[in-house]
Amino acid sequence: SSSSLSSNWTGATNTAIAERADREEAHRKRPLLVYLHSAGTTGSAFEKMLQAVAKEAPQSVLAGRGLLGIWDTFIGIAPCCPSNLSSPGLVMQKGESTKALRRKRVYWFKACESAAYERWDFAQASRCSEVEALVIELLAHICKVWPVDVNRVYFVGSSCGGYAALRLAELLPQLPAAVVSLAGYYPATLGREPNAEGHDLMSLVGKLQGLPMVWLLHCEQDRVCKVGYPCVSELFATLGSKEHVQIEWVSSQVAKGSSANYHSSWNYMMQKPDHFFATLLRYAHPGPL
Repeated sequence: SSSSLSSNWTGATNTAIAERADREEAHRKRPLLVYLHSAGTTGSAFEKMLQAVAKEAPQSVLAGRGLLGIWDTFIGIAPCCPSNLSSPGLVMQKGESTKALRRKRVYWFKACESAAYERWDFAQASRCSEVEALVIELLAHICKVWPVDVNRVYFVGSSCGGYAALRLAELLPQLPAAVVSLAGYYPATLGREPNAEGHDLMSLVGKLQGLPMVWLLHCEQDRVCKVGYPCVSELFATLGSKEHVQIEWVSSQVAKGSSANYHSSWNYMMQKPDHFFATLLRYAHPGPL
C-alpha cells in the first residue's frame, strides 16, 4: 500500500541520514589535548604506571567522575615516560654501561639521578633526545590516523609534565595552539653527545614566540617546585614580559593538595574544567603546518 511504501521510504531515509551523520561525526576534525604526566607517575611497573597516568590525565579523570562537557569534543592522549635510559626503545650512548644508565631516571626530555632530581640539582642532567624522538613520532602518527584539527593542538602538563609541555612546544613550535604548564619549571641541561645541544632558556623563549598562548599556572606557596628556584624564577621572569604569555597564580586553597605542599596546581584545571577547556579553544594555530 502507499502508506507502507511511505513508511518504508521514511525509515530508510532516516537510517541513511543517521548513518551519514555518524560518518561525518567520525571524520569531523577535533582538537587534540596532549597531557604530559608528572614525575610522581614514573616507574618500572608498566601496568601501575598506566593506572597512575589514568588518574592524572584530565579527560580520564573527568570521565571517571561521570562528568560530561566541552572536554568531550577533544581527542585526548597521555603518553607514558620511560623509567630510565636502559628502557626498551632507548639507545645507549658509547661509554655508558647499562648499570650507569639504570641509575639515571628519565624525566621526560631530560635524564638525571633521582637523588639529584629530589635536590632540584640539574647540573649533571642531560638532554634525552631518544624520548623527544619517540613522543614526536607518536604525535605525527596520531595526527595522521585520527581526525585531529592540527590548528587546535594543546600541550598540557603538571610539575615535571609542565616542563615537558614547554620543551615539547620548543621542539615543535609549528604545532601547538597553546601550551599550559601547571606547577612547572624549565632547567638548563647538557647534551649527552659531544657538541649536542641541551636545554637553553633563551632558545625556549625564541621558539615559543610564535605560539598564540603560553599559560603558566603556579602557586606562590608551592613547597615542591618553589618559585625561588632558578628553574622557576628565571622562567617566569623571562617569559612573563611576553605578550602571548599568561601567568596565573593559583590560590593556596586550590593548590594545597592532600600532601599540603601546595604543589597541586593541577586542581585548577580539574575544579574548573569548563573554564579551562573553553580557554584553550579560544586559541588556534594561525597557519597550515
